[in-house]
Amino acid sequence: MKSAFVVAILAAAVGCGDNHHNDMDGGISDANKPDAAVDASIPQDAFVECSYTEQHDSTNDFNVNSGIEETGLHFSAGETRTICGNVNNGQYGSDGVPGTIDVDNYGITLDADADVLVTLAPPPNMSSTPLGLISSVELIAFSDQTQETVQVGFFETDHAVYSAHLPAGNYELAVEVTDNQDISTTLPYEMRITSDDPAMRCTQLTGTANYTEANDGSDNTANNVVDIGSTISLLTTGAPENTGLAVVDATNYLFDGVSANE
Repeated sequence: MKSAFVVAILAAAVGCGDNHHNDMDGGISDANKPDAAVDASIPQDAFVECSYTEQHDSTNDFNVNSGIEETGLHFSAGETRTICGNVNNGQYGSDGVPGTIDVDNYGITLDADADVLVTLAPPPNMSSTPLGLISSVELIAFSDQTQETVQVGFFETDHAVYSAHLPAGNYELAVEVTDNQDISTTLPYEMRITSDDPAMRCTQLTGTANYTEANDGSDNTANNVVDIGSTISLLTTGAPENTGLAVVDATNYLFDGVSANE
């Protein structure tokens, strides 16, 4: 199976420098705090689980001045915090960055070191996921202590997610939406921060593989069955590769293969 997606996805660790935040200095002074009107397009009672609702859409773009919307939220292990906002139409290119539809950047404080899961999804009362039709919806964690992006995730099908170990301190959790044109209607979302438990994951397997890929073909497409891009779809050009394995409950299996360009 090959991936047509050319950027990192789902908890891909990154060591990027300050390539998403311009002229940041680790904090925001009282003089620079946003004071724009509340984003009236978000009904204040629309999401009963919102810990914070976006209020400063015109100034919380990290490409514009300081670009932080301070939520006043604090997070500790075992808690859940939900930030509710909108990808707003009519913002296309307004920050001077080609292709940018909307950027929403929120300040939050971790009171202690924590393993976190950060997810982005439409609110549960939406019957479809139009965010998945946009070319790129990026979920970003930026550290005010180290002045670098510490984790990213990209929206696929119905959500974006990343896991990260974050030391105590101040962070900016951002949603960056880009495409080659504006969107036709405002799209609401929920960004949720919860505790992660890495110890509950399966131990990485080593040693001899239970099965090694053998039927990829000379053009690397013979066993292609799924295309992962802005949406996930089945392909008709390939066929599943039969491993011959009989899967037994509570047993882990190691597969060895190559992800090559088509």
